[in-house]
Amino acid sequence: MNTVEANKALGFEDDERDYHLAAHLIKSLGMKSVRLMTNNPNKLKALQEHGVVISEHVEHVFEANEFNEFYLNTKKVESGHMIGNPLEAKNYLTHQRH
Repeated sequence: MNTVEANKALGFEDDERDYHLAAHLIKSLGMKSVRLMTNNPNKLKALQEHGVVISEHVEHVFEANEFNEFYLNTKKVESGHMIGNPLEAKNYLTHQRH
């Protein structure tokens, strides 16, 4: 099974993380905005929904190899990760004041 199928077989969703505590911490530190390194569009969306201003999306770039290629492809195909196309993030970033 791939990582998504394994989570579902165990009764979990693809990604069950909750970002409200991360958003609270960012706000508590007085940060006005963040540069976020991620390929996960759900992370961008969830943090914004919790009031975090994302001033810049930084793609996490690394080469695929024989050990991670299947995992990376699964994340791209099954979970919509923005791997190899950093412009996709613009679809997820909302226009927010910094």
